[in-house]
Amino acid sequence: MSAKRPGPAQAPRPGPEPPAAKAASKVIDNLPQVTLSFTQGASLMPKTQTHNMGAKKGASSVEKVALSDIIVAPANKSKPTIYSQKQISEMKPKLKILPSFTEIPITDHQQMFLQKMEQCSITCNWQAEAPPVAVNDRDLKSKYLKEIVAYVTNGKNVFPESVWHPILKMIQANIFRSLPNQEKNLMGAFDMEEEEPNYDPAWQHLQFIYEILFRFVLSNEVDPKIAIKYFTTDFISNLIDLFDSEDPRERDGLKSTLHRIYSRFWPRRPFIRNTISHKFHRFIFDQISFNGVAELLEILGSIIHGFGVPVKQEHKQFLQFTLLPLHKASRINAFHMQLSNCMILYIEKEPAIAKIIIPSLIKYWPKLNSNKQILFLAELEDMIDSLSLDDLNSLAPVLFKKIAECISSPQFQVAERALSMLSNEYILQLISQTRGQTIPILFMSLYANTKTHWNNSIILSMCHIIQEENRI
Repeated sequence: MSAKRPGPAQAPRPGPEPPAAKAASKVIDNLPQVTLSFTQGASLMPKTQTHNMGAKKGASSVEKVALSDIIVAPANKSKPTIYSQKQISEMKPKLKILPSFTEIPITDHQQMFLQKMEQCSITCNWQAEAPPVAVNDRDLKSKYLKEIVAYVTNGKNVFPESVWHPILKMIQANIFRSLPNQEKNLMGAFDMEEEEPNYDPAWQHLQFIYEILFRFVLSNEVDPKIAIKYFTTDFISNLIDLFDSEDPRERDGLKSTLHRIYSRFWPRRPFIRNTISHKFHRFIFDQISFNGVAELLEILGSIIHGFGVPVKQEHKQFLQFTLLPLHKASRINAFHMQLSNCMILYIEKEPAIAKIIIPSLIKYWPKLNSNKQILFLAELEDMIDSLSLDDLNSLAPVLFKKIAECISSPQFQVAERALSMLSNEYILQLISQTRGQTIPILFMSLYANTKTHWNNSIILSMCHIIQEENRI
């Protein structure tokens, strides 16, 4: 039998459709049809095509696609913008529109005051790339805060006890926050250029918050005996923590507020002093960065000024174990003026305290840091000017020994500053009164340095002072 020649493939004969294929076709035809409207360039799907499953020619031009066909990768590789839940929430306004106090009856003012405080408890997004909605919220909150400040400044009976909790709740929601981490070398060079302060953009709101807190604390409508339960030790501790803010405007606002709290809430005074002492100890001994030393010393200056005489032993211990060790700090230039003022205030209260302060100052005297030595000499001269000659008699030997040591300094600015003290008329009187003890100390130093000092102007000054001493 001969093999059959290959011929053209014959089309299958029409016949009944297999049951499986018929069932699959029916399922596909029954899938819901969806209309997709994709933005150009951000599509997750390919462009839709008109599928011809039972569709007639000349049908509507709207493209339809079965869900079963959305299974291929997108032609456009660009990724869509995916927003986090936080970003989505920030695209919606957080604050409600409320009327001004002038637009409502006086009888509704207190209720509106509470509503505005509730709105101002909401924190705002201060990032530079914040969405427009967040910027609008910031502006609206600024408006509400200004209205609240005007209300508590000009109104009467604005601080009934019923609003105390909402006020402090709003204040805490705004000011008690985590401050940015700071990396500073506390024991770095003394003469580093002063760093530019970091201004907090949120100060646009914080300035009004601190103003509200200040007026609340100061108000005669607020009875300290009742309100003290709101000014807890936790509240005060958190307030003192904020002195570490890098924004000097905030530290200044805190200074005024804490001072008023100290003045009005007597039972909290020991806790405030102890908390400040703890901050200073961490700064001195643990070398923990703290920006608010100068401001806290200003508050302490006012406190020291109000001490009774004789000064209590606990206040002397605070001086000895908290304030005097601050002289150890290498970057003392940031707060030396305030620290020196505290020393003078102690001496003016009780001159005998100089017998604690002056030996301690000499104990902490810097050995190599010339700028710091100049500051200490200025502080020493201020102390001498604050004491009577009788009070200085017993301190004269230790004082002039240190002055003579500085005269011998190879650093000409230190030597020059020490020599300038010998031109002070009051110090010359002290030298005259104690010449048996002081002239030998000074003369030996002056005479030796006229032979060895490298700076000619210092030598000339020494020769002039020797002539003056001979007259004494």
